[in-house]
Amino acid sequence: MRYYRLTWQALLLASCLTHCLSHCRPRPAEHTPAPQLDRRTYLQSMMGTRFTITLYAEDQAMADAAAKAAFQYAAEINSACSDYDATSELMKLNAAAPNQPVPVSHHLFDVLRHGLELAQQSGGAYDPTLGHHAQNWRVARTSGRLPSPEQISQAKAASGWSHLVVDAATHSVTKRIPEMRLDLGGIAKGYAADGMLNILNNHGITRASITAGGEVRLGEPPPGKLGWQVRLKTLDAQHQLSPATLSLANCGISTSGDLHQSITIGGQSYSHIVNPVTGLGLTARVSATIIADHATLSDALATAYCVNPHLSIPQARSLVIIAQPDGTLTSISSENGSAPSHQTGAD
Repeated sequence: MRYYRLTWQALLLASCLTHCLSHCRPRPAEHTPAPQLDRRTYLQSMMGTRFTITLYAEDQAMADAAAKAAFQYAAEINSACSDYDATSELMKLNAAAPNQPVPVSHHLFDVLRHGLELAQQSGGAYDPTLGHHAQNWRVARTSGRLPSPEQISQAKAASGWSHLVVDAATHSVTKRIPEMRLDLGGIAKGYAADGMLNILNNHGITRASITAGGEVRLGEPPPGKLGWQVRLKTLDAQHQLSPATLSLANCGISTSGDLHQSITIGGQSYSHIVNPVTGLGLTARVSATIIADHATLSDALATAYCVNPHLSIPQARSLVIIAQPDGTLTSISSENGSAPSHQTGAD
C-alpha cells in the first residue's frame, strides 16, 4: 500500500513507472496457475442513490450469495439511519424527548459514535445534528424560497454536536437540547460501504469495490493489477489541478460538493451542504475529494472539507477545488495532517 501515501502528482508518476517497469521484468518461473477469478457486477438502489458491487470470484453461486448478503446489510443500515423513512430508527430517535437516554441498535450507535468523533476533529465542519438545516434546504428546493431568519434561528437552536451524547456502557444516545434532529446523510453511505466490503470478505471475496453515489470503498485490487482505477469527478473538469484517475486499493475515497445538488434562488447558488454558521447551503462552488482508510471517514470528511477547505486531518488525504469569482480554480491539498498547499489554474 505504499502508493496510498503518495501525493496526487506522484501517483501519476508511479503509475507510469509501473507500466514501464512491467515490460522490463524477466518472465516469472513456471508455477501452478491461480484460480480463474471472473468479474461480476451487482446493482441496487437504496439510500437515495445506486449501490454498485464489483467483485472477482471463482464461483457464480458464491458471488451471488455474497452480494445478496452485502445488499441486505446496506438495507439494515438504511433502516437504522434514514431520515427519509418515517419508520426508521433514526426518526424514532429524532422524535424522542430530550435529556432521556434512548437505547439504540449497534448500527445506529456506531454511526453516531463515528459522527461525533469526526465532528470534534473537524471543529463542527461535519455535524450530524444539522437535520433541521437540511430539512430547510429540501423545502427551499421545492418552494424556491430561502428559509426565514426565524426558521434559521430555530434550526440553529436545535443543533450542535456537543449537545449529543453517546454512552457505550448503556448503548444509548441522549439529546441534551429540545427539538434536535439528526441527519446521517453525510456518513451513512460510507459506513454501509465499509460493512458491505466486510461481508464480502467474510464470504471469501477480497477483490471487490463498493460504489454508493460519491462514496467508494475499495478492497484488494483486481487480479494482475496494482489498484482499482477510480475516476475523479471534481470542479476541475479539465484536470489541470487534479489527475483524471487514481489507482487505489484497500481504502475509501469520497467526493462531495455542489456538482449535482444545488439550487439557485435570487441569482445565488446554494449547495446542499449546509454552512453551520449561516444555516444556509454553501454559496461558494467547491468540491472535496478525500482518501482515507475507510469510507466512513472519507464520506464525512468530504462534507467537512467543503465547509472548511483548510482542514488538515491526520487520517486523510484531501484535494479541494474552489471556483473563484474570476473564473479561475484554486486547489487546496493536504496529506495526513500536513499543512495545506495551494495551486491555481484556469476554469
